Amino acid sequence: MDSSNDIPRELLSCSLSEREIVLPYPDVVATIHRLPEFGLRLLGWEGWLRYADGHWGHSARHQGTIDLSDIPAQEAMELCICTIEQAYAEAKREPEAGELYFCVTVDAA
Repeated sequence: MDSSNDIPRELLSCSLSEREIVLPYPDVVATIHRLPEFGLRLLGWEGWLRYADGHWGHSARHQGTIDLSDIPAQEAMELCICTIEQAYAEAKREPEAGELYFCVTVDAA
């Protein structure tokens, strides 16, 4: 989606960003399951880091997925949840400089 105006405020209320859905695990998984309620389709995810001083940026280690718009919506959700869970487990074993968050890209279903 090109505009944060298209993402319901409810989904952005706990996000690190005012324009994108950026949440920690397991909040991001719960949100992914709710996307169809809002008429949204998951297109992919990327890792973000939240640093102790409050600023944030992209994770070099957890790049996420490519654009998943060419596969069925349910498969995209399952793939994202699976790879997010893997990234979270890896981040727990080998932490980066900040706390791992997940930015999910969505579009109208």
